[in-house]
Amino acid sequence: MNQAQERIVRLAHKLFALAAKAGTQEEAHSAAMKARALLSEYSLSMSDVDLARAEAEMECREESRTLTTSYTPSWVKVLFSAVRRGFDCGGFYSYECAVSNRTHSVMVFVGVEPDISLASFTFEYLYRIGKRCPRMEKRTEKQKNQWRMGFAVALSHRLVRYRRLELSAQENALVPVKEGMINNYIGSRYPELVPARPPAKQRRSTKAFQAGFVHGFGIPLNTPVSGTGKPLLAIS
Repeated sequence: MNQAQERIVRLAHKLFALAAKAGTQEEAHSAAMKARALLSEYSLSMSDVDLARAEAEMECREESRTLTTSYTPSWVKVLFSAVRRGFDCGGFYSYECAVSNRTHSVMVFVGVEPDISLASFTFEYLYRIGKRCPRMEKRTEKQKNQWRMGFAVALSHRLVRYRRLELSAQENALVPVKEGMINNYIGSRYPELVPARPPAKQRRSTKAFQAGFVHGFGIPLNTPVSGTGKPLLAIS
């Protein structure tokens, strides 16, 4: 969209707002017709107005989740990356010192609403399941971590598939806008941020990994996080 079209979209937006607040039906009709005529003249549509409105209303912020560990396990890095990509968020992980002087790993999401809330709640829900490692109670810690990695990899496939298939045309058009806002937010607030290393490679042929992978593909993603009262986005 060039500058002239952007100007027309802003003008049409004002005309539609005027139509909504008009005192009489005639005034409302006149304002709406002027807006539609302008859009038609410049080969624009209502979706362009809706997109401009969405851009104007977006605000970037951050939300963090503190882990119980003093380091960031590889499976958590994979899960964090998957959730971020699945909900069009940016982010990074860092460390904080608690009152007891124990260091904890912190996962920081950066994005706009409702993406960031969905990403944060989804990550917490899946992280709790991964920590619990269902049906692996009697296995070694190494086997549990293999299960967790399989679990995270499966969810990475599901979340990225959701992002590609379920977004509307308008949501897809907003993706580069969101990315720009996220990069500007992180760059201005954390100019000395160092890119994280990729997670260590894991063996994917083990039975524990395969069991975690199967569980990750079957886990429901429409369950609310305990205590939040907010449902997660359903993902098939």
